[in-house]
Amino acid sequence: MNIATMLLRRRAEDTTTAVEFGRTLGPELPVLQVVDRLFGDMVAHGDGDLDHSAILCEIGRRTGLGVS
Repeated sequence: MNIATMLLRRRAEDTTTAVEFGRTLGPELPVLQVVDRLFGDMVAHGDGDLDHSAILCEIGRRTGLGVS
């Protein structure tokens, strides 16, 4: 599998699993938590079937630049 073209919704599932697992171990994982929220928002906006390059769309939404 080419990780660069992996569907975003799958990555979102993986980051959520990692955050939850981290909580069971105790360490803070602030960067992973931010990435997990970012991926979750991207999936919520309908970008789940895109690859990680869809992050540009989310940045556009958040900044008002309208990147698509």
